[in-house]
Amino acid sequence: MPNTKKEKQKSKVAPAASWEETIIPILRNDPEFAATYLLDCLREEDPNIFLRALNDIITAYGGFSAFARLTGMNRTNLHRALSEGGNPTWSSLQPILQSLGIELSLNLKKSRFIKSFPKPDKKPVRFAQKSHLLRKKKV
Repeated sequence: MPNTKKEKQKSKVAPAASWEETIIPILRNDPEFAATYLLDCLREEDPNIFLRALNDIITAYGGFSAFARLTGMNRTNLHRALSEGGNPTWSSLQPILQSLGIELSLNLKKSRFIKSFPKPDKKPVRFAQKSHLLRKKKV
């Protein structure tokens, strides 16, 4: 146990940096990390985690005002859409992701639902084979 006032002051541990103080510089300086961070958050079941990650990335790139000017979106609407409990539409997410240089893609996972569909017995009919049905009949 520290006995003197100086010993007490020396034994104090410096406060840990906040999450924002830690992650924001990393996101700003490493775009690949930012994309991986966003992807990992997207894989979580809670959509608020993904929205929080977008908030962090936007903060790293200058904040909501600067980002709103970049995307042409209203700053208030941008902030509201990405806030916790926000419900952004695809039309609001798309310009955000495009401005960040991020492209979403879908991957097919193995699914019991997909396997439960019966296999088609026949080969699919090509469009060209049915084109005679689209021609107008002369009257």
